Amino acid sequence: KEVDMPNVVGLKQEDAISQLEGLNLKYKITEVESNEYDPGYVIKQSVDAGKKVKEGKIIELTVSAGTKGIEIPNVEGKTEDAATILLENAGFKVDVKEEASDTIEKGKVIRQTPGAGQKLESGQTVTIVVSSGKENITVPGLVGLTKEDAIAKLSEKNLKYSITSSASQLLHPEEYV
Repeated sequence: KEVDMPNVVGLKQEDAISQLEGLNLKYKITEVESNEYDPGYVIKQSVDAGKKVKEGKIIELTVSAGTKGIEIPNVEGKTEDAATILLENAGFKVDVKEEASDTIEKGKVIRQTPGAGQKLESGQTVTIVVSSGKENITVPGLVGLTKEDAIAKLSEKNLKYSITSSASQLLHPEEYV
């Protein structure tokens, strides 16, 4: 069965939803910043008023979030591409930084700034830090160093070590590696 699409632009979100539900139409809400409309009012509808639509059709309503900002979605743990698309679709610019992580899979978001749930104005930038995978560390050269100097160099890089003795230490007891 087809129904005539009502004009819901300018109505409160709740009133627009009531009209759509009364006609057995479904809806999807997207919030955007607006200086022209108060928060909670419909700015745009995906189907023009007066057009025939089938019952059950999803009508996309764009609703004003006012100028206090749009809530930032949580993108932690998502892939860089998925996070970027989600943030850009919400109206934000995205700045990507990389950081090594032993716990977060390469290509996934470690953290975001500002955090999820906070509000920003449309067009503002959300920074995401993406895992570049486990950090590769170059082991420093240790040959010819004293045991203490070798331990100090390894400790600087947070490397684990174990000390073993060899027969050459009996010939050169100066404690060189």
